[in-house]
Amino acid sequence: MKKTITFISIVVVASLIAISCKKKTTTTTPATTSTTGTSTPPVVSISSTPQVSYNLAGTNYTYVSGSAIEAASGASGSASSTPGVNGSKIYSADLDNGSNITYLNINWGTLSFPFGSVIPDTATFRHFFTLGSKLYSPGGVNGVEVSTYDASGTAWSTSLGAGTQTSSTFSVVAVQQQYLLGPSGDQYMKFMAKFSCTLYNSSGGSKSLTNGVFVGYFENM
Repeated sequence: MKKTITFISIVVVASLIAISCKKKTTTTTPATTSTTGTSTPPVVSISSTPQVSYNLAGTNYTYVSGSAIEAASGASGSASSTPGVNGSKIYSADLDNGSNITYLNINWGTLSFPFGSVIPDTATFRHFFTLGSKLYSPGGVNGVEVSTYDASGTAWSTSLGAGTQTSSTFSVVAVQQQYLLGPSGDQYMKFMAKFSCTLYNSSGGSKSLTNGVFVGYFENM
């Protein structure tokens, strides 16, 4: 599902029912196509248009949300139908081409919330996305996961292969609470992260990702 969004912002520096969903969030800024080469990524802040830039195996990439590139948010997990058993969610944010090419995806979990709730309450959701360093974790279950696809469609992820991230870093440098105007009142956390990591494919190959900067959204869904 796609929609154009307008935000207001507040800056803030066991029986289970399975749930998985993803929502596209487009902007009104002009399209900026992906670029490769040796150019320096633009200076960005939490107020910037959703985007990602990074160096992968010696090549720089920059993708900025516009008419040809989309920022997406999603969540997977479960809401509990058993009293005393919590539900949980893993949240995702990415930049993609609107169909089947994901330029870069970040998963962040696991957020627990009480029985009887389909989604976390506003305060729980907001305080889950904190500033500072985060650990890499397979699937983002207990931290973060970074993944992408190359031109041939091969997946590369911090969770594949050896998954070793001894010298890798992931730091959230800014967060911003946002609401979608109108009757839906959807809740988002916009965030800016800087990161470096090693990506692996399922065959054991690896690539070094450095100078990563991501500005995007997680939605309370």
